[in-house]
Amino acid sequence: MKMKTTTLMALWGAAALCAQSTAWADVQAAARLTPPQRIEAPTTAKGLSLLGVLKTPKPVVWGNAASAAVLFTAGCSASVTGYDRCVDVSPGMPAAYDIRDLSSVTLPARASRTLVCPLISNHYLYNLMNTVVSYTTGGGVRFDPYYTIDSATLDDPSLIDPSTGQAYAGKLDLSASATYSYGTNNLRPGLPESQQGEVSRSCVGGLTADFFESVYGLPSATAEKLIAGALTIHLNLRGETTNLHDGSYLLGLRLISD
Repeated sequence: MKMKTTTLMALWGAAALCAQSTAWADVQAAARLTPPQRIEAPTTAKGLSLLGVLKTPKPVVWGNAASAAVLFTAGCSASVTGYDRCVDVSPGMPAAYDIRDLSSVTLPARASRTLVCPLISNHYLYNLMNTVVSYTTGGGVRFDPYYTIDSATLDDPSLIDPSTGQAYAGKLDLSASATYSYGTNNLRPGLPESQQGEVSRSCVGGLTADFFESVYGLPSATAEKLIAGALTIHLNLRGETTNLHDGSYLLGLRLISD
């Protein structure tokens, strides 16, 4: 029984190493998705309309594929390909980052009646490394995708964002509610710690006139005009890193409406 158990553990270990060795190649392949084909009208199923999806580097109105890829590495040399943006994680670089307009999708006026529903799905892969050989230290990451909504309706200088106390000036930032964070105080010298996984967020409540009225204090008529009017939705990523050796983050967004 002891020999069988040892053999089984060895097989599990071999499978785990195989999965780790292929994970980075899988991420890089996913980051090089082919561009979406252009279609002339939204796809409709059971009362829901597929409004649009994001694909860098150029915004699209209608499409059928979505991907944006961010690389985290030291130096961010010009030779790095297959990624839309790069964050330099060299020692001494700022821990915080904020990458705006990774991609965008423009919805024409009356693309929705009462609801715009974002569906977001992200994949992360990273390696923490303690390069100080004399003592154990900490490390971690935070990936926080968020949206920026551009709308002529928000250009009214009398409309004040309660979170900033300033006029909206045509733009409004919204959380995607898909944050991933991890931290440890036990990074041993010279030994990497690797993590990978996915974070998905389906529509919970969605973007409605009631949402903008109750959360952001927009007048009812203004909130309804915002939902019914033309919108450009930008996808952004912000966060922090500590002792991050390298990694990647893939993110995509699909929008549906009523």
